[in-house]
Amino acid sequence: MQAARCPTDELSLTNCAVINDKEPQFEQHVTVRNVAHMYVFTLRKHPSVNAGTIAFSLPQRKWAGLSIGQEVKVTNYKFDKSKHCISTMTVEIDFLQKKSVDSNPYDSDNMACEFIQHFNNQAFSVGQQLVFSFCDKLFGLLIKDIEAMDPSILRGENESGKKPKIEIGLLLGNSQVIFEKSETSSITLVGKAKTRGSRQAIISPDWNFEKMGIGGLDKEFSDIFRRAFASRVFPPDIQSAFGCGQLAAVMRWHALIERPAKGTAVIGGRGGAGADGEVAEVKQTDRSFSAFSPKHNHITFTPPPPPPVCCKHVKGILLYGPPGCGKTLMARQIGNMLKAREPKIVNGPEILNKYVGESEANVRKLFADAEDEQKRLGANSGLHIIIFDEIDAICKQRGSMAGSTGVHDTVVNQLLSKIDGVEQLNNILVIGMTNRPDLIDDALLRPGRLEVKMEIGLPDEKGRVQILQIHTARMRQNDLMSADVDVKELAVETKNYSGAELEGLVRAAQSTAMNRHIKASATVEVNLETAEKLQVSRSDFLGSLNNDIKPAFGTNQEDYASYIMNGIIRWGDPVSAVLEDGELLVQQTKNSERTPLVSVLLEGPPNSGKTALAAKIAEESQFPFIKICSPDTMIGHSEIAKCQAIKKIFEDAYKSQLSCVVVDDIERLLDYVPIGPRFSNLVLQALLVLLKKTPPKLVSVVDGPEPSGVPGAGGGQGDREEKGLCERARTWQHRRLCGTSSACSITTPHAMGGQPAAIIPLSTRHCSASRPSPSSPGPSPTCRLSGATFSGRKLLIIGTTSRKDVLQEMEMLNAFSTTIHIPNISRGEQLVEALELLGSFQDAERADIAKQVDSGFRVNKFMSLLKEEGA
Repeated sequence: MQAARCPTDELSLTNCAVINDKEPQFEQHVTVRNVAHMYVFTLRKHPSVNAGTIAFSLPQRKWAGLSIGQEVKVTNYKFDKSKHCISTMTVEIDFLQKKSVDSNPYDSDNMACEFIQHFNNQAFSVGQQLVFSFCDKLFGLLIKDIEAMDPSILRGENESGKKPKIEIGLLLGNSQVIFEKSETSSITLVGKAKTRGSRQAIISPDWNFEKMGIGGLDKEFSDIFRRAFASRVFPPDIQSAFGCGQLAAVMRWHALIERPAKGTAVIGGRGGAGADGEVAEVKQTDRSFSAFSPKHNHITFTPPPPPPVCCKHVKGILLYGPPGCGKTLMARQIGNMLKAREPKIVNGPEILNKYVGESEANVRKLFADAEDEQKRLGANSGLHIIIFDEIDAICKQRGSMAGSTGVHDTVVNQLLSKIDGVEQLNNILVIGMTNRPDLIDDALLRPGRLEVKMEIGLPDEKGRVQILQIHTARMRQNDLMSADVDVKELAVETKNYSGAELEGLVRAAQSTAMNRHIKASATVEVNLETAEKLQVSRSDFLGSLNNDIKPAFGTNQEDYASYIMNGIIRWGDPVSAVLEDGELLVQQTKNSERTPLVSVLLEGPPNSGKTALAAKIAEESQFPFIKICSPDTMIGHSEIAKCQAIKKIFEDAYKSQLSCVVVDDIERLLDYVPIGPRFSNLVLQALLVLLKKTPPKLVSVVDGPEPSGVPGAGGGQGDREEKGLCERARTWQHRRLCGTSSACSITTPHAMGGQPAAIIPLSTRHCSASRPSPSSPGPSPTCRLSGATFSGRKLLIIGTTSRKDVLQEMEMLNAFSTTIHIPNISRGEQLVEALELLGSFQDAERADIAKQVDSGFRVNKFMSLLKEEGA
């Protein structure tokens, strides 16, 4: 037979091959063979088709590769109903003509019912194309998948319960049809008869942090996924069930149906009631409107159905933190982790242009593809990722740049309107990176824009192990790393190292190992005899750790070593008591869940060793970050520059889990002189604020009722005492409270927002609360903890001053949790002890010095001199 064109449009919509009604030899289903393949069609007979020809619609001819007039072989085909009855069929749907595209939702349940009624008992094949009419719209369909009914499942013979896949099947009245949008389709489907698998998974199934070169950021990736990508994994129908999202479209629809509610309305030409602008009387019945016009008959106007409401996704992420911690790497690898388009990576300054308006145009170009796709595909649009590196270069606070042309302000305005403006985009994800989040305009950080703010901080020990394993993986694979290298040991030794610094440490160790195999001669040559045995050893890493790579936010021993180069001379109990007090403060900072900020002021006369004791306490704390804020590093600084330098020290301390800041010689930092008196009020106010500011990331947890009871303790029971205080420390505190030493333990108002501090050791030489006595038992100071516990970063501040009275007048003493007095040597036995520890004199000389400083010896000698003079 010859292939022919289908005679009418109605026959084209039947999805049947049409033959003449006088062709008795053919049954309901036939196979049509062309040169290479066989196709199964359902037949329909019609007198308008010529004898000896078989008519096909245009989609059928495209699918079978047939041309008009082509000779084909047609034979009868019978279905085996035990194997070829369709159970479930997945159909891809799109508008047949692009000019008929609209945004109205189509009920897939009604569509499936009409499809089965229209094509019941017809043959379908995987890959078949057909035309389907629904709601006066023509749709192009493509058969994607067919599952057959399996009687063995009902008989219990098929344990897996999986239905077999078939290429050709017969559609029955009880078959299930599932509609799926094509990737480029803008049709909106609602209802249950649509596949949820039509939404492409955005997470790549084979992503791996180690292969991506990312270590120590597991928690950050988990938080980002929860906030930014969890909602994007679900299909639009589940998203719309949450009822949040494209409210602007819904409001426009409500305005449309509510505008002609009562009285008069303007009925345009599209409404069907007269010319544009004609006034007609309108009456409302549910959501249909009856319009009456003097010139026209009765017209009923029904508004369009409401648009689908899609869940509003997170559109922006701000990554901030110290340099070298992996912000750019994370943003770059997010694009590889997702099944999205290649991210657009833009350096902030690249947006700016010397021509007027070009900077704003560059911003618009970044969002052009996303805007175009959302107009076409709506809620099923793919994800577009835009990455701004150094976003603070273009998004500074508006109005903060004096004397500029205003181009920065207009760029910020353009970016704000694109991310979350009047025409909202729901298919974008903007990732900004900066180490100065304080410079960014506040409007950009509100919810709906860059609402997820994630700090990429210094890696912990587990993260450092991951990073070192990533950077040494190639050496291990090629047997270039010695067996004595322990990555976990290196992770312990590299506290507060950033990811970039750890990578630099590995490179430095490699360079050290390579240098051993270079011949030192007139020409630089590689010793080929030993190069084959090249291996990076533990000593190479330790040498690079001690000499080459120092952490920017770590402890530099040279900073405080000069203050204690001669060690600490324990000439008496006062020195030992101060060091014990300092040790307890260090333990409180490490272990306490209630006091993330602990501060102490060491005060005493000049040259009493305050700075040395502060440096010793800081050194023995072994905190990963120790910094000394000293006046000798700020010579010649203006007040503003000095405030900025002090602020930077504290901000760097906030980036470490445990930090210690020594504020040395406070009166010199304040430019205080007794003549005048004169001091820097700007620096004073900065110090007052910083001394009271708690480290970030504090989590408050209710820990029970307010403790009370034993004087000087946090509560009546042992489990209410400060967590982490060892038994020795508790005994030490009790000994001082009972008066057996020169210090006592009380609770002072903490500098943190009025919260009381935990048990703080104080010296009775400066204690403002008197110790209770048997004669006057009175109430003792007690811990008034409210039950709030804190976890996060912790800071120990040690201040030194020689003018306690001046700081008292400046109201700075209240900024410290406790004050410890550092006395000078005042007794002869203390002087002798110091000389003995120094080893400066012989035993006889020290005995002679002891006699001379002894008060009794001096009195006897004075009386002898008086007698010699005859007095």
